[in-house]
Amino acid sequence: WFLFSFLLCLIVILPIIIIFLNSFNVNHETWSHIYKYLFFEYSLNTLFLIAGVGFLTLLLGSLSAWIVGFYNFPLKKVFSFLLIMPIAIPPYAVAYCYADLTDYSTFFSFFPSIRSRFGAIFILSLTLFPYVYLICKNAFTNNSMSILESAANLGANRITLFFKFALPISRPAIVASVALVIMETLADFGVVHYLGVDSLSVGIYKAWFGFDDLGSSSRIASLLFIFSFIIIIAERISRKNKLERYISYGKSKNNHLFPKVTILPMIFIIILLMISLVIPLIWLISSALTDEGIFTRNLLIASFNTLKLGILGSLIIVFSASIVCFYKRQSKNTFTVIYNLVKIGYASPGIVIAIGVM
Repeated sequence: WFLFSFLLCLIVILPIIIIFLNSFNVNHETWSHIYKYLFFEYSLNTLFLIAGVGFLTLLLGSLSAWIVGFYNFPLKKVFSFLLIMPIAIPPYAVAYCYADLTDYSTFFSFFPSIRSRFGAIFILSLTLFPYVYLICKNAFTNNSMSILESAANLGANRITLFFKFALPISRPAIVASVALVIMETLADFGVVHYLGVDSLSVGIYKAWFGFDDLGSSSRIASLLFIFSFIIIIAERISRKNKLERYISYGKSKNNHLFPKVTILPMIFIIILLMISLVIPLIWLISSALTDEGIFTRNLLIASFNTLKLGILGSLIIVFSASIVCFYKRQSKNTFTVIYNLVKIGYASPGIVIAIGVM
């Protein structure tokens, strides 16, 4: 178990180590220019993005999980499934959609352009909130239902139940989901580049392709890894000694904490689905249909490759992660450092890891 887990972790960590070592081999003139004129803007924009996306996804994800988990309204199961679907649309495709609509559409002309940091936060939050929704929904309904029912029977109102009971009880799950969202935000390149926001991930590409300096690109990537490592450590500290503080007293058979049919929460879910799923999907389909030559052999090949990568990649990832997580559980704290190093690659754009592999 140790040898196989260590080998898997080494395969994942090795490209990161190579990138880190390569960061010492920079063109000093190029790096001096980046550090003096660009680095502060890259870092500030990145911090602004992770703060904004973290807050907005927490708001959208926890509220939608609370509503779907405890309220009663028509087509609840359908809405519960549809709230997962925005994660299937690439964030940059949603960025294309809303940039086109706010720039050229008459109907959306009264909306501000999304080509800004706030626009990037809006787009990333629409596509990443399902992470928080899924984890919070599971935590709310499986871990805290009995406690919430008891509090409701003792007279706690809905606001008190949400802020004083549901959120604190589910804090470990919420922190983990937001950390996941933040790491996705750190790794994003398509949205921020298209909307003109210079983040650290954009800086990696500019240093490589714009300044032709792979060393400076690796140095920025290393800083991105450090950001990721700090987030992992902060998430771990925030959950320390809290995982077993709240226990479940069994899953309730009643799926409606508030059984009376309510329309207002349903309206919130509908609006959220409209802006995160329906509008981008309609735009994508209508844009595709305007191209008469889109259904070609190349599209079929690309679709097959996508499906193959998805299936094979998922099988390898789940198999490998299961082994590593099992050994980590058995080995207590002896595997912690390597285990945390494995996770930091998630915060880097895939092409950066590909550089390390090559």
